[in-house]
Amino acid sequence: MLGLLDVIWIFDLNTRPQKRKMYVCLSYEMGWFMRINTKDTPRPCVPISKGDNAFLHHDSHIECGILVLDEFEIDEAIRHGGIVGTVHERYKPTILSAQMGALFISKRDKEALRRILA
Repeated sequence: MLGLLDVIWIFDLNTRPQKRKMYVCLSYEMGWFMRINTKDTPRPCVPISKGDNAFLHHDSHIECGILVLDEFEIDEAIRHGGIVGTVHERYKPTILSAQMGALFISKRDKEALRRILA
């Protein structure tokens, strides 16, 4: 099972072109994830460095919106690629701050994020 800030590869059907992307686990139970991108879009994004996160190929950005993934998709990704790494915990306060400022995240979800990232 995945823990907080563990990273897996997911084949992302929403990118153009469709491709494998790294996803960061917020809550396996809730299916909540964040996407890792090369560029700082869409916002809000938090920059993360390769120096703090050896699994990265280069400095990147965590897209701080909540993406909901199906349990089957998550388990298949783990079975095929395993857990590639874990985002350094020093980014938790910055991620939480970005999420608290996001207008598209509900108050209820923000309360859950506070508990998760505390």
